[in-house]
Order: sequence, then C-alpha cells, then structure tokens
Amino acid sequence: MKRLFIMLAMTLTIMVVMPQQTSVVEAKCPLIPDSGTIEVLATNRIYKVGEAFQTENIGIFVYGDRGRYKYYGHKQLRYWANGVPISDGYRFKEPGKKNITVKYKDKQANYEIQVFPADFKSNIRECYVSSGNLNRTYRQNLDKFNPADIVVHCVFTDGTSRNFRSSDLEFFANGNRITKGYRFKEAGQKKFVIRLGNSDIEQTLTVTPTFNKSVLRYELISRPEQSIYEVGESFHTCEYTVRCYFQDGTVKDYSGDQLDITANGVQMYENYAFTTPGEKKVVIALGDFKERSTIAVVR
Repeated sequence: MKRLFIMLAMTLTIMVVMPQQTSVVEAKCPLIPDSGTIEVLATNRIYKVGEAFQTENIGIFVYGDRGRYKYYGHKQLRYWANGVPISDGYRFKEPGKKNITVKYKDKQANYEIQVFPADFKSNIRECYVSSGNLNRTYRQNLDKFNPADIVVHCVFTDGTSRNFRSSDLEFFANGNRITKGYRFKEAGQKKFVIRLGNSDIEQTLTVTPTFNKSVLRYELISRPEQSIYEVGESFHTCEYTVRCYFQDGTVKDYSGDQLDITANGVQMYENYAFTTPGEKKVVIALGDFKERSTIAVVR
C-alpha cells in the first residue's frame, strides 16, 4: 500500500511539473535562389502617356553561390521597351502594356509596365473593386499587405469594359504609397485609395491590434549567431523567433517574415541582401515587443 501511495505521488508530481505545450508556428528557411538567377528591381511600373521613363530605382540582382549576389544599378544598365531602345527621360507616346528589357552585358531581365492615356479618367463611366477581392482588415505589424487578388472592373463611355489587376494599379493608405509586403504600424481606420491611371477608388481599411488577447510576456528564443555580413550576402529573417506567453495560458511562436524586422529603418525579408557596407541597427518587433541589435556589413 505504501509503495502504491509513493507511485501515485510521483505520478502527480510529474503531472504538475510537465512543461506547458507550446503551439509552434514553423517558419523554415526557404530555399535560396539558384546560382545564375536574375531578378529585377523596378519600383515604378505605372506611367501615363507623355510621362518620362525613370531609371533611378531600377536595378538587377544576379545570384551566385550561397545566395550571394551582385547588384547592378541603373547607370550600369541598358533598356528596351517592346524591343525599342530607350533611356532615362524617354516619354511614352502610346498607351498599353510595355515589356521592359533590362540588360547588363550578357545578363538580362524583363518586367512589364502599364502606360495609361493622359485623359484616362474622362473615358471612364465607372470603376469598382470586384466583389470579394479586397482584404479590408489587417493586424497591426503582423499581416502583410498583398494586393495580388485585387481586381478593378471599369466600364468606359464607349460601352466597353475591362478588368485591371494589381500590376496595373497603385495603392495608398492615408496618403502614403504602399506596395506588396507593407505592414501597417498603427491600429485604426485607414483611408485606402486604389489608383488606376488618374482615376481613384476610395475604400476604408481597418487595422486591429496585433493580438486579440493579452500577452503576459515576450521572449526572443532564437536569433542568428552571425553578426558580420558581406555585401551581397543573404540576410535570413527565418532565423528569428519570438515566443508569446498569453494571459489565457497559451503559448505561440512567431518566426521569420511573421516578425517586423528592420535594419536602419529598411524593411527586411527572407534573402534580403545588403548593397552597401556599414553598421546596421536591427530592430525585431512584434506587438509591444522590441529587441535591438547591431550587425556590420563589410565589402
């Protein structure tokens, strides 16, 4: 009987000290681009007839081994629009889609731009967002803006109609231009504008607090050991994990691009690569949590 009592006591003790189950959101590091992969950076993809082509924010990344890449800026590149050579300041004369070719020596990348008529708005009878294609609620600092499914349907004065997708559109929140991957820093109502040429569609977005329940504490449970990077070397957000302990007793982990990570104020993402050397102040944020560190980028 005494032996049975001791065994029961040990069992109860084990039950009491068992660690709490943790709900882990896995964020495995994705594969880095294959060696030889070429990606184009071009922030301005919407123009109007008569507007000057801008090359300042155009560049290409040519990936090598281990995710390292070489970056070639706008002054090193040559440009074509639908096969016709163009340069900075070139003015588009005809509306429509244009295939832009960007070359550095034997390296080549392509992307599309949309050129709208200068009087585009005067030819529109009505434009509206197709039903069900717009996410109107985001969680502060957590959900990333993704316009991929937004479709705008326009009916023109001549009776014709057409659908325009995200690559044809520009987006603004409270007057600030936003793009895919943007995170809303403050909760509240946002005046959201979808711009199609010189025609605007106004909507309202709601940004809610990061969590719908109270967080007792946060803990940074993993981070990269690396503190020195070479120019062109990949930065891995997937190596960061923040654990949240909620008031209701649940625990959840957030990793990688679920976190808001910046370096000198620039938004980081998986496989981001630094183009300039120097000291970088890294901030990892989630809800009310912030952790700061410093890394160095060398040539």
